[in-house]
Amino acid sequence: MESIHLYILKAEKQKAWILPYVNTKLFSRVLADFAREFELGAKKQIILAVDRAGWHISHDLEIPEGLHLT
Repeated sequence: MESIHLYILKAEKQKAWILPYVNTKLFSRVLADFAREFELGAKKQIILAVDRAGWHISHDLEIPEGLHLT
């Protein structure tokens, strides 16, 4: 089963990752891309709601500065 990660950048622009599978390493890359697109950091932060999938809660997950998972 493929996994689709989609986020809206602006009303007229979307970005999607369509992955043949998901794991912690790939999800870390999706989060890094998300943080870069939204220019997250110490002064701009986002809380992102995710489910309890293994790659969402892994201790090896790399969460960029400015992004907080809940």
